[in-house]
Amino acid sequence: RCLLFPLFVTSWLIYDYLLDNDFFGATQVLIGSVSSKTGFGLAEMLHNDAKLTQRIIGLTSPANVAFVNRLGCCDEVIVYGEETNIDATVPAAYVDMSGDARLTATLHNLLGETMVESAMVGATHWEQRGDVGTLPGARPTFFFAPAQIAKRDREWGPGVAIMKAMTASAEVAKKVQDEMSVEWTRDVQSLATLWAKLLDNKVSPDRGLMVSLCTSHTDTGA
Repeated sequence: RCLLFPLFVTSWLIYDYLLDNDFFGATQVLIGSVSSKTGFGLAEMLHNDAKLTQRIIGLTSPANVAFVNRLGCCDEVIVYGEETNIDATVPAAYVDMSGDARLTATLHNLLGETMVESAMVGATHWEQRGDVGTLPGARPTFFFAPAQIAKRDREWGPGVAIMKAMTASAEVAKKVQDEMSVEWTRDVQSLATLWAKLLDNKVSPDRGLMVSLCTSHTDTGA
């Protein structure tokens, strides 16, 4: 729960944001760094909504393609560097978990005015962050989850949106549990090693990392 739910709740809020805005007219959703937990959580929620007709296009690195394909949540998986395989004639909403300015520029220049929404969420490729400048299509803007929660609290009543998000998170967590391993780290040096690997994007997406520096905890009780 503490590993996945904060990320999947964000996934649901993005899903709800897109739904709330009728996908800005997009008929395809591009998800940058779809192998990230927030990324594939969003893809799963879109995929699980039988009423939606939008195609789900996930972008990821070659090493993560097999994992994303096993999840079965994308209509198509595009490897970084092969963005020209995306149909640029179809209106698209881009949800960026990568934070890669070069990728954002590539997609905007490829799609032009058919890029109808561009939401910045994460920074899995933090080392490639930067000013994207002026790009064709929708202006890239940060997705602010508390704003969507506040909007739904006004419309639905306090707590309803979070309850919906929690329910959806549980469904996704149940579906992907066999594709993920949960690993515990309990000492500072191991934490430092893992953190460096995360920064270098060397942790596979099927690993869920939990850290506790409380020596009184046990694997069964933590």
